[in-house]
Amino acid sequence: MNSPDSKPTLGVVIPTLNAGDGLAATLRALDEARTVFDLDVVVVDGGSADDTIAQARAGGARVVESDPGRGAQLHAGAQAVIGDGLLFLHADTVLDCDWARELHAATVQPEADGQVFYF
Repeated sequence: MNSPDSKPTLGVVIPTLNAGDGLAATLRALDEARTVFDLDVVVVDGGSADDTIAQARAGGARVVESDPGRGAQLHAGAQAVIGDGLLFLHADTVLDCDWARELHAATVQPEADGQVFYF
């Protein structure tokens, strides 16, 4: 439970497999959210042969290794991540500006408790 003065935590799970080329941009797009949320970003790698893991660590993410397959990776990430909320994100997705403020505004509504949001 957060104090009234603290930011809510948001766990971000990014499944990857040879996603090194686009992962840095995906992680940079999350930086803006740090003004609104305390982020726990977990990259779940399914056995990449490229620089995905190095890119993830350079971008500030924790890395969890998993069997390949989106379902297995999402499950492993959901088990590892910490947060009041959970965001599943594709490794090649670059979120628009203000996405975090929009998500925060939606989730603080009284009727938002226990709801699922998508953008």
